Amino acid sequence: MDRVFFCPLSQNLATHSEGAAHDPVQIFSKSADSIQMIPFSTPPKSWDALFRFIRESRSGREILRQFEIQVSRGLVDIQPYPETLKSQLQHLNQPSNPTLPLGAAFTTDGVQGTLLLDPQGPAGILAPFLVHEMTHSLDETLWSAARHSQTPFQIKAIIFDSECRAYRAQHQFLAEMKAIFPEYQAFCQSWETQLPFLNRQLLPDEIARLYR
Repeated sequence: MDRVFFCPLSQNLATHSEGAAHDPVQIFSKSADSIQMIPFSTPPKSWDALFRFIRESRSGREILRQFEIQVSRGLVDIQPYPETLKSQLQHLNQPSNPTLPLGAAFTTDGVQGTLLLDPQGPAGILAPFLVHEMTHSLDETLWSAARHSQTPFQIKAIIFDSECRAYRAQHQFLAEMKAIFPEYQAFCQSWETQLPFLNRQLLPDEIARLYR
């Protein structure tokens, strides 16, 4: 069955039927220890550290709590991007800058979901991307849309509404983290030209233009 993708840097609707299997990424630690900060400009040393960083924010903790339930029930697994898909997305979405981080993407066929990660991306970018895509994973409208036949107009409307919700959640997370870590605000500002949504809430018309 084809799967519907929801990617923050792409024109969202695409299909992918590749059946290559990957070992699940182990991310959820039982440790309650908090961390103060992670190196934002380099890939995360471990997924556990990255997810504990997300837990530093109130909204991040709640999103992770719900997402962990999905993972524990076997509804969603976590995988690195397949190299072939990663190359395709870089060519399709970032032709002028193929090294721009892909971050994360959520895909579902309406029964099973997968959260794809780019393990080579900077941790400071990957964190808000994960919040964005976990918000998609928790959005029942996307699961329902993948299970039922939809017209192109309906698909476009569903994607737009879901993206608005995901960008709001992402912006809330970023605001909370910048208040906790001033260094993180400086990091996000350094990406202003390439990734403006790290520094401000996108307007609905801006989101609509991203996903035409």
